[in-house]
Amino acid sequence: MKGDETPASQAKFALLMPHPYSRFRRLRSVGSRCKTPYLPTMIKGPQPTGALKPKIKRGLMMKCPNCGDAKLFRAFLKPVEYCPNCGVNWGEVRADDGPAWASMLLAGHLTAPVFHWVVFKTDIPTWASITVICLLLTALCIALLQPMKGLFMAIIWAKGAPTSG
Repeated sequence: MKGDETPASQAKFALLMPHPYSRFRRLRSVGSRCKTPYLPTMIKGPQPTGALKPKIKRGLMMKCPNCGDAKLFRAFLKPVEYCPNCGVNWGEVRADDGPAWASMLLAGHLTAPVFHWVVFKTDIPTWASITVICLLLTALCIALLQPMKGLFMAIIWAKGAPTSG
């Protein structure tokens, strides 16, 4: 009967309900948020040692930040699962939106002086200058995206940040 339920039985039922905003089934606590803490996994394989600067350089060159010999990507933005030389698991290191943000920021800052010069110092029609600048921005963003992803992956790995695994 619904009216005869005790608070203890209601609490037991509430603990078994999945969180409504989660893709995964988690236990809910009574009167508070998710009781199960988020415990990200740490990077498996060789752990980073040494200075950060060479790792960043190797990441920008799209090489394995640990050994510097193997390629970091198997396709344009798909990292290799494991480095064939040193065995670092790159499949777990996720850079998410950071590389896109950084490449757009850098491309915009590099293109702004060119845009200023084209608009104010030349007699090119506005529609043509905007078209050229948009094409230049697009090309720069695409060209910078892979090195930025390598940079972000190198920093995430070197700092020992939690991964998606």
